[in-house]
Amino acid sequence: MRTKEILYLSPKSFILQPNLVVSDQFEQHELKMKDGSSVLGSVMSEKDGVISLLPSGFTPNTFTKVNKADIVSKKGSKLSMMPPGLINSMNAEELKDLIAYFVSQGNARHQIYRKPRSKKTKGK
Repeated sequence: MRTKEILYLSPKSFILQPNLVVSDQFEQHELKMKDGSSVLGSVMSEKDGVISLLPSGFTPNTFTKVNKADIVSKKGSKLSMMPPGLINSMNAEELKDLIAYFVSQGNARHQIYRKPRSKKTKGK
């Protein structure tokens, strides 16, 4: 899918079909290791010969660190970290928060998070 087409998709599209388009910032990578094992996660940093991966969005403070020297191959995955059918387990408030996150593109200062101003009535 081309970038221009992505811009016209609604947040609903991303929620109902999480693998439709995976943004670079959420792309997972599969690392094949010399010992035959695989490590899957989002690359958070590459520094001093070590790659730090976030294996799951459910544990945002848990990283897996891998020495680059132990990696045979690194391949980007087209699978979203958001599991298909996630909305089936959400209540209305959680779904509203998820839509706000997509609309804001993860920006906590986005206007969607601002509380509406109350209207003052005349004579008070």
